[in-house]
Amino acid sequence: LVANFLDAAASPPFPGVLPERDGGVLQKLATLFALDQMQGVSADLLESGFMHPTRHPPLLRAAIRTLLHELRGDAVALVDAFDFSDNQLKSTLGRYDGEAYRALFASAQREPLNAEEPVFCLDALRRATRP
Repeated sequence: LVANFLDAAASPPFPGVLPERDGGVLQKLATLFALDQMQGVSADLLESGFMHPTRHPPLLRAAIRTLLHELRGDAVALVDAFDFSDNQLKSTLGRYDGEAYRALFASAQREPLNAEEPVFCLDALRRATRP
């Protein structure tokens, strides 16, 4: 699966359709996918001796963080490219109707944690911090 993704990202099926910059984004996304898969089976890789227990896990996490940082600016476009609906993403943000803030406020009002009054110590904290 990883090899197929890396191969496909290295040679997009429609040359000239994607700008070169987007090809680089696909390469980074494919690499992130591969590293995430490695992290998911890292216990097996450690147990079988393919990873050094103190050297490789931190390098793996650092590489993932670096790629996430590099892909951050493309995150919305990548999610849009997969054409997931807001409902599938369970997202109140990124709405096509432009009502993100109203939807976020309504979602917060429906959240069960917000249905109860704040914990009693918050009142004491508020009184203590008032001038």
